[in-house]
Amino acid sequence: MLKSSSRTRTGSKRPKASGANAAGRTAARKATAKAAITPVTDLVEALVVECRGGLITAMNPAGRALLGYAGKAPLGTPFVSLIADAAAARKLSGSLLALTVGRQPKAMTLLGRSGKAVAVTLRASRLDRGADGRLLVVASPAAASPAGTEGKEIGQAHAVIQAIGAAILGVDSRGLVRLANRAADQLFGIRAGAMLGHPIRDFLPAWAGSGVNGDSALSVPPEILGLARDITAVRPDGGHFPADITVTRADQSPNGGGLYAVIVRDASARKASEDANRSYADRLAQEVEARTAELRTLSKHQQRILEAASDGIVGVGLDGTIQSANRAAADLLNRDIRALTGISLDRAFVFGTGTTVGTTGRPSQIRAQLWNGPFHVALHARLARTDGESFDAEYTIAPITEGRETKGYVVTFRDISERKRAETEMLLSAAVLEHSTEGVLIADSRGRITKTNPAFRRITGYEPQELVGKSIMDVLFAEAKASPGVLNPLRTMTQTEWEQWCKNKSGKRYAARINMSVVRDPEGQVQQYAAIVSDITQRKLDEEKILYQANYDQLTGLANRTLFMDRLTRLVVESKRTKTNVGLMFIDLDGFKAINDTLGHDAGDLLLKGCARRLEKSVRESDTVARLGGDEFTVIMPALDSLDAATVVAGRIIRSLSEPFDLDGRAGHVSASIGISVLPQQAADAPGLLHNADVAMYHAKRSGKAMYKIYTADLEAPPPKGS
Repeated sequence: MLKSSSRTRTGSKRPKASGANAAGRTAARKATAKAAITPVTDLVEALVVECRGGLITAMNPAGRALLGYAGKAPLGTPFVSLIADAAAARKLSGSLLALTVGRQPKAMTLLGRSGKAVAVTLRASRLDRGADGRLLVVASPAAASPAGTEGKEIGQAHAVIQAIGAAILGVDSRGLVRLANRAADQLFGIRAGAMLGHPIRDFLPAWAGSGVNGDSALSVPPEILGLARDITAVRPDGGHFPADITVTRADQSPNGGGLYAVIVRDASARKASEDANRSYADRLAQEVEARTAELRTLSKHQQRILEAASDGIVGVGLDGTIQSANRAAADLLNRDIRALTGISLDRAFVFGTGTTVGTTGRPSQIRAQLWNGPFHVALHARLARTDGESFDAEYTIAPITEGRETKGYVVTFRDISERKRAETEMLLSAAVLEHSTEGVLIADSRGRITKTNPAFRRITGYEPQELVGKSIMDVLFAEAKASPGVLNPLRTMTQTEWEQWCKNKSGKRYAARINMSVVRDPEGQVQQYAAIVSDITQRKLDEEKILYQANYDQLTGLANRTLFMDRLTRLVVESKRTKTNVGLMFIDLDGFKAINDTLGHDAGDLLLKGCARRLEKSVRESDTVARLGGDEFTVIMPALDSLDAATVVAGRIIRSLSEPFDLDGRAGHVSASIGISVLPQQAADAPGLLHNADVAMYHAKRSGKAMYKIYTADLEAPPPKGS
């Protein structure tokens, strides 16, 4: 990423080639380019495909495994044939260049060899110019690789290659160098990528049997594989140095060829005792050369991997100028890569919300942190793009050092706007949960309580430590007049709601409305339960009060006319279904008006209350006593065995009401006239039953009072004149 030192540039000249030899090398480099992705991507778990003219020219082993091509890759097949979405395939059938547009990976579904759909996130990079130029496509499985994972995987492969201090060369069966790491470039004193396509014998002349242009295949006797050998290595400037090499078989190609990994180590230090004439300065120079391997420019293969990363990565020189940048960095800042390279870091990274690049703003934090740190620590800032928009960014700074000397810096950054938004929503949700006036209870998949909020503690009186780990069933239904069966809807639904009376920790009753929700994973398995508990005690009391006032007499507490008619109507319907009798008494007090007139309305009210209590004691437990108004009362007698049973109750009432009443120290005397009607013998419905009992009561009053009459049809005749 940094500019090479003058020594490196001087010692990095590429060996000149003769005419025939140069032609052979050109053909070899073309052959090498056909499988350029193989050496590095063998270490990557994502699908990596190289395309030319829309056709697949190479595919890594992980990609073949992902798509079910266990043997031979589908070379020569159009890449669009792997795309499951027909519309997307048609859109890309003309050119795959659309895959290279955009800052973020693209979500796409590919078809495996067996027809299985594979969801991936995809990014493509151009390897050269032209409509039919080569493209590198990197796709990570979406289910196991969230956004940014492909960059992490590729970055891991890059880190492995660069962390190895020994020089590593990838050599194909024709003896051509296909891969050289930075340690190899440094060891041979050559600029990055200059070794690629050259015969290995240009650098290791003692290599046996290496040939190009079809002269002979690379011959590596099996007995030397994996064994260290001493050899003399040659630098392009003509210098020689002792080296030891280890050759291993790195790859088996389908057509019978192969890839060999050659590890080259500088044997100068080991040979120092054998070479007494080597000066201390030479040994020190070689040690410095070995340690500066990590500062070499990225190879072409590694640059392609870097381009596939979703994080923005820039290399910065000691003067604060950007020396290199990947495509993600340019996309995140809305800049062209060429325009980004060479400018000052504080011009590229502008801070603020909606700040236009180039205008005066706050000093660039990143520029100041290059020299003072902190290093290797995730920091946050809001970065502006050239189009005036801004985004939340997370960035890290890492110094590039050689020994104790800093040579430059690497700044890695990413767009975390979505993560910031999610974090803000989580903080807001936590604040709402903490300050909500409704109680909240969270339980795990087994129904064990994990969290409650302050409102839940206020409602129930229980502290969190008393509830955590307990069963949600024990807490909600221990003192409740409700059945755990109210949770049955959660077997098929995600939410249910009910109301119930409960007791808090101190034993006080309260009414609660409970809304229970269940959270399931994509497979439908329960992950959590969440209950919202609202204290509705006052509402329930108000409802009960309203219901009481609507159905009960305010003076006596007996059922009023509304409740009386409702119960009578329901009992009549039930009696017809069960074929049982329903009796009705209509009671009118004799002498009540005289009490009201002589002793006053307060005394009359006391009398009515006393009558109500005596009536309740005189009837059966299943009977209903009601006050219709004034001094008129009724008694509903369900499941009446016989008419005689009704007359027994009537006689008991007459005797009870004939006893004197204590009206605040004064005696009050009344009697009762009672009319009796029975369904179905004397009436067919509720109105008829009430009418007949009223008629019978009227005749009891005319017949001398303090008695009862049973309804008969002849009572409907008008009374004789003058009576």
